[in-house]
Amino acid sequence: MSSTRYTRKIALIDCNSFYVSCERLFNPKIKKKPVVVLSNNDGCIISRSNEAKALGIKMGDPYFKAKNIILKNNVHILDGCIIGKKGFGFFPDNKKILGTHI
Repeated sequence: MSSTRYTRKIALIDCNSFYVSCERLFNPKIKKKPVVVLSNNDGCIISRSNEAKALGIKMGDPYFKAKNIILKNNVHILDGCIIGKKGFGFFPDNKKILGTHI
């Protein structure tokens, strides 16, 4: 009888600008444009594109703090409430998002 020991492994995957990246996959019109996603409960910025980061928009700031920058630079605003209601079902091909082939 073999005494093989198995160890449990945990992986943490951190995706840069996850919600923005997912939205861009299905809405190519917002590629290369500044984009922010607002939370569904308090209107704070929970995801930013690199273009929005370059404008100085801060993660976690409430919309009202970034409003002037957002309006002045025609930043696309995505509502986390809508994304949240759609849930993972909104992204019908999770393999496409994660870049995996099953």
